[in-house]
Amino acid sequence: MDDKSILIPSINGDHQAMTELISKYMPIIVAKAKKYQSFLLEQDDLVQEGLIGFLDAIRSYDEGYGCSFKTYCSICVENKIKNAIIYHNSLKNKILTESVPLDIADLSLAIDKASESPEDIFLAQEQFSSVKKKIDSLLSELELKVLSCYLKAYDYEQIAAILSISRKSVDNSMQRVRKKLRQLL
Repeated sequence: MDDKSILIPSINGDHQAMTELISKYMPIIVAKAKKYQSFLLEQDDLVQEGLIGFLDAIRSYDEGYGCSFKTYCSICVENKIKNAIIYHNSLKNKILTESVPLDIADLSLAIDKASESPEDIFLAQEQFSSVKKKIDSLLSELELKVLSCYLKAYDYEQIAAILSISRKSVDNSMQRVRKKLRQLL
């Protein structure tokens, strides 16, 4: 079957036609995802983004564009994958992609899974304890509380409410925290 005969029923909610269309285009989506595979985003995540681009292409395709559905779909899938990579690498997400847990209980998350010998674990714990002591000595009690809330993904408004301080105090504390933590580098 050609794309046109499957596309219209898919848009109108025919699940069989949608399944057929997805199975026809899945190899293209996987190939596009493989092209952009990196250590930052897993293959499955890229394929998922490609599928979202594919569904967007189905909803927005118009024959008046002057290109085939296959061409339009290919562009939509690739653009969606590129945008996901750009978003993932943006400064906005840097804290999520490069963060290290501060709790001893979460130390195992910070240790490289490839090196789980007792010596490596002990050395990582010692290094972590050393860094934690330095942070504790550098920051005031309020700054530690604000940092702790911030690392738990609370925004400034939520932190202010939790600690019963103003939003401006939270902002000032975070500015001081950033400045002091730069000294550790």
